[in-house]
Amino acid sequence: MPDGWRVVNQRATEDLVSGRWTDLMVVSVVTDDGTTKDFRIPDANYTPDKVAAIVGEWFERQQMVSGL
Repeated sequence: MPDGWRVVNQRATEDLVSGRWTDLMVVSVVTDDGTTKDFRIPDANYTPDKVAAIVGEWFERQQMVSGL
């Protein structure tokens, strides 16, 4: 598990992306400081490595901003 955040929920859905219906996973995460965020990730990017990269990038920015 990555340091500082964890996945707390996942659910399948679909949404219009560029005018086309696309299968997505909504991945909900919570940080150690209690911040929550939902990520809408296309099925093609729904792998452990890609989800960790997407959430990890956001987490780094969130930590920098929260430290201001």
